[in-house]
Amino acid sequence: MGDTATRMRDVIADETPIQELFPPGFVDNRLRSGVQQRRMQSETLFLWLPAADWMFVRNALTVDGRSVTASIGC
Repeated sequence: MGDTATRMRDVIADETPIQELFPPGFVDNRLRSGVQQRRMQSETLFLWLPAADWMFVRNALTVDGRSVTASIGC
């Protein structure tokens, strides 16, 4: 396992990603009309297992400020 893998082993973090959904036919990044955004708050886990290599798990807690009652990260 390399130095980065050693430091990242078993890391748990909070994240707040923003997802954007672009309408069909969207070509130019400057054309923002019709773009939908979702803001999530989630917990993430980076885990290194010798038999499986790297595993990443995301557990969404909220989406657009609404609580997620049940989620399974993959």
